[in-house]
Amino acid sequence: MAHFHLVPSGRRLSGQTLPVNGDSVTIGLYGSKDAEGNDLLVTNETDHLTILPAGSSGDSVLYTIRVKNAARATRAVVSDTIYALTQRWETWDKFKIEFQFKTVPAGELIVRDVTKDVYGVDTLAYGLPTISLVNMATFVAGDPANAFSFLGASGHPVSLRLYAAKMGSVERAYWLMLPLNRKAASLMIVISHGFGQKDRYYSDLGYGNPFSKRFLDDVRDRFVLGRWGMQVGYARSDMGLLMPVRARGGTGGGSELGPFVSQAGLGTGIVNRVAALAGADTLLQSVGVVTFSSGIYDANTFISTGGKGLPFRLMVNQDPSHGVHISGSGARKEYLSGYTTGGPRAGFEYMPKARWVNDPRRAEMEARLGREYLHTWALPTYTLALALRS
Repeated sequence: MAHFHLVPSGRRLSGQTLPVNGDSVTIGLYGSKDAEGNDLLVTNETDHLTILPAGSSGDSVLYTIRVKNAARATRAVVSDTIYALTQRWETWDKFKIEFQFKTVPAGELIVRDVTKDVYGVDTLAYGLPTISLVNMATFVAGDPANAFSFLGASGHPVSLRLYAAKMGSVERAYWLMLPLNRKAASLMIVISHGFGQKDRYYSDLGYGNPFSKRFLDDVRDRFVLGRWGMQVGYARSDMGLLMPVRARGGTGGGSELGPFVSQAGLGTGIVNRVAALAGADTLLQSVGVVTFSSGIYDANTFISTGGKGLPFRLMVNQDPSHGVHISGSGARKEYLSGYTTGGPRAGFEYMPKARWVNDPRRAEMEARLGREYLHTWALPTYTLALALRS
């Protein structure tokens, strides 16, 4: 039966974890053909590794496994699973591998204002329309039967600028929203849900190009202005918002956001440079993070790694995948509908459908979204402003 082994010792690796100090290793596959005499396929789960043929030794075929340059430049540890598969995709053997190395800079970090390059103006200005917010006088925390009411609110005018941050070959766009004609004293950073889960939608907008104007317009209109920025604009007159724009970048932690979340201190460097370019250093007196759904994983990596050193004060967690808690030492506001967990979880404000009977857009959004009403509309649309005002 086929099995992986170390070279030259021959020690079997099947079902084990192989630690590697460095960024490459050569392993052997004994019994490299299936029952019909076809070569087994040696492959892995992520896009962080390259597997290259390295000749043979006795009855074994050798392979060199290397960490790709992009992962090498942005990560300190790369973990993966290596498989030997038949042509019918049957697994004949597998083992885990973990490369550990010091992060090597991929080059100089370059941050620039690209608003005029993309939109032809220095700044985009918007007046926010009247919206509905949870009426805090009717909100009872910790009571899943509390059906709070809503009230109309007028927002503050805001300005938007677009920034580009490039490290080596990886470049991403960042939307910065600031209160118009007033100084911002705090910043909310958005770590959105993953875009890859709706790949076809985003691909049609040019998701593979971080600076596709159609793609940037969509993120600006639906998420910066239409969701998280709108809530900030109504709840806090002195708060700015920064949203890193995801783009196609393969699988793995933080890949859609580039090294912003996963390389130690790089997110902090980008935030600092964006604030300096915007003439808004006072933003960094207090920093918050809001994340939604599958974004919780990147958010926690950002808080512990990419954003290390930022003065985090408030962490807002909106209906996270599998009920994962948000990390960090700041105050935490965590909201759960039950859509991602099947029910309440300790530490979360549980907000089932019974609490949303007074949402003025409930009938409209339920007709459009069905059972996703709570997860896709109610929690991400209202709970950031709720957290900022409570």
